[in-house]
Amino acid sequence: MSLAKQINTSINREAKCFHCGGILPAKPYSKDEHLFCCKGCVNVYSIIQSSGLDSIYVNNTFGNFSKPVDSSENEFDFLDNEVIQNKIISFQEGNIGKVLLFAPEIHCASCIWLLEHLPKLHNGILQSQVNFHSKKISIIFDKSKISLKELSVLLTQIGYKPHFNTNEQQQKDIEGKKILVRLGVAGFAFGNIMLLSFPDYLDTLNTLELQYKYLFHYVSLFLSIPVIFFSASPYFNSAKSAIKTRELNMDIPVAMGILTLFLRSIYDIVFLNESGYLDSLSGFIFFLLIGRWYQHKTYQFLDFDKTFHSFFPISVIKIENLNEVVTEVKNIQKDDIVKLRNGELIPFDVVLMSSDAEVDYSFVTGEADIFHKQKGDVLYAGGKLYGKKILARVLKPFEQKYFVQLWSENTARKNFEFKKISSFLGKLITMLVLSVAIIAAIYWKDAGVEVMIKNVTAVLIIGCSCAFALSAPFLFGNVSRWLSKIHFFLKNADSVSTLAKVNHIVLDKTGTLTEKGFKAQWTGDKELSQDEKNLLYSLFQNSFHPLSRKITEYLKDEVTEEYDCEYFKEYTGKGIEARIKHHYIRAGHLNWLNIHSQQNQNSTIVGVELDNQYKGYFLIQNEVREGLEELVKLIKNGYYVHILTGDTSERTEQIKNLFKDTNCIILTGQKPEDKKRYIEDLQKKGNIVMMVGDGLNDIPALKTADFGVCITDDSSYFAPSGDAIMSGDSLKYLPHILHFSKKSYQLLIISYIFSFMYNAIGLTLAFMGYLKPIVAAIFMPLSSISVVLFAIISTNKIYRKFLS
Repeated sequence: MSLAKQINTSINREAKCFHCGGILPAKPYSKDEHLFCCKGCVNVYSIIQSSGLDSIYVNNTFGNFSKPVDSSENEFDFLDNEVIQNKIISFQEGNIGKVLLFAPEIHCASCIWLLEHLPKLHNGILQSQVNFHSKKISIIFDKSKISLKELSVLLTQIGYKPHFNTNEQQQKDIEGKKILVRLGVAGFAFGNIMLLSFPDYLDTLNTLELQYKYLFHYVSLFLSIPVIFFSASPYFNSAKSAIKTRELNMDIPVAMGILTLFLRSIYDIVFLNESGYLDSLSGFIFFLLIGRWYQHKTYQFLDFDKTFHSFFPISVIKIENLNEVVTEVKNIQKDDIVKLRNGELIPFDVVLMSSDAEVDYSFVTGEADIFHKQKGDVLYAGGKLYGKKILARVLKPFEQKYFVQLWSENTARKNFEFKKISSFLGKLITMLVLSVAIIAAIYWKDAGVEVMIKNVTAVLIIGCSCAFALSAPFLFGNVSRWLSKIHFFLKNADSVSTLAKVNHIVLDKTGTLTEKGFKAQWTGDKELSQDEKNLLYSLFQNSFHPLSRKITEYLKDEVTEEYDCEYFKEYTGKGIEARIKHHYIRAGHLNWLNIHSQQNQNSTIVGVELDNQYKGYFLIQNEVREGLEELVKLIKNGYYVHILTGDTSERTEQIKNLFKDTNCIILTGQKPEDKKRYIEDLQKKGNIVMMVGDGLNDIPALKTADFGVCITDDSSYFAPSGDAIMSGDSLKYLPHILHFSKKSYQLLIISYIFSFMYNAIGLTLAFMGYLKPIVAAIFMPLSSISVVLFAIISTNKIYRKFLS
């Protein structure tokens, strides 16, 4: 059967638009034997069909697309202005641009599907990602094939007109404002319908008052129409999408309750001259929207907390009066001069002051292309510097939200277990509520239609567990906030559930267990000459590795001149090489330098080769971090600890002594790829593995682990590879952090149990006829408030017990 015939067989025979599902006009548009409500929908259908994506219309289980928005041809002319483009486009490199657009029309899975297939609609669009919660689209596009104006026109044509409001807070509050408008309409109708219902509650009415009473019934019905079709529309839309996708959600029983009350009220008013339930119905929707507004504000608070408090405040080297000063990025101002090194992420847009540089923008675009930049070029925030160090002038201050967005976009972590549990329990609750409602209808059928409808509606209302929906995000959000106070910053609050399930912990040594207190010392046949000190300082200044930083600290007081590198390259886990003033220099592992020397010192060695002649080595003492003995508690608490290091066995004696008489596994001579394979072997056995490393040599292992922690000492490394960033001083808290996460996960289970108990008691009371619909609606937001209070009080108490 051809695709066209398959589409024809799947057409809903009801009078609705083939594309958006809207009501057809008296004279609908037609194309390919399909009917459309407007020319816009015809155009969108044509775009989708010509792009080979028309299979989406076959047995569409996503839901309807948004209806195209009317706009004038010249509406986006302002986007041709280069000044305005620079304000909107967050990243530009060559022909590649990146923009984050706000599209409030995103409402269902169909929208997400279509928008994430934008590259199929136009070959100038390279990548498109949708954040459903914030209604934002992150688009990477080729400016030589499609301009920002043309991109905006295309989005408008398919029903997702972008909004270019530079005020982030206003964009963020659009959804909140919609809820408040709906709440205001419902509140106005509720108050007036209650006043109009007084004649129905009075026992003695004369003939004239009875006539007014019947008039008031119709006025109340008129007032309830915007409440049903506007204020309650989110519940109907959500329920409709859920039914189309064959997925049960908690808005289905609510929509059924609203519809039941409304239809019954119409019947009572038109055929029985009675008031119906419009006062209860409008009040019910009013209190429902109060709960929805509270839930929106709760999520907004969690977003704010995550954005501004849960990410490590990275720092850079600022050049101040010819001195190097480590400065937090938030204190860097426009036109400040900063130094950046190999492997370092560029925290802000800068102008390159050095002769040249190589930058990898894979963190921004997802494509691992290296761009060669010349003096005077702009380097964009999020790029990663490769090769020699550079000096740069800051164009605009640090924007932490931008890095949060980049970090979130580049996540490819596993689905966390609690999401699966939440989804399953949500369906279970909905099935339970619908089953109880059916049983209630059968049970109360002999008591009269009025009593039956009242009790069934109360069952449908009280069964909507908003408290259940808030349990996980708010509890884990509060946990994330507390963990940030001890400098353990989670990428996603959701990952607390993964942290709670960890049973194997893999630790790196250099930069993780042995960083604080490092001291470097030169050892060689001859002392270094002044020129050699200058050369080596200039070499190690380019590297971001902790060993390189310690060597530069050792040399800096004796350096008289710093040279620029003609060439620089760093080999992960091996060493570095460079050409400086026509000298070829290599430094790193002795084996990498082909130097076979038996060194038994309890320290790390960085060998140096100058112009193919071995000069000696820097001896770096392996001083372990303060409080590291606390990690022994991990083994006592039932965790399996593995230490993987690239050092030799002799240089790991301190660590071995620390974990003696335990079952800790310590492996030496491990390369980055060895650590990755080791973690994969643990995972194949069904283990949940945490990897703690420095974020430089350990990137493959951090990405592979179920939970990766990048550890840092000077707040200067923003690592996109991990699930958390941790201060080196906080490593001693690791046993407590894991214990805190386990207790928090147990609190989540308790919160779920509370939600079930609340629903069970509420369903029982509603089933027995003790709850009116409006009373049930009042109790819904109260249950949400109780869950939030439980999350705050319980997690605060546990934090103070274990981590304060």
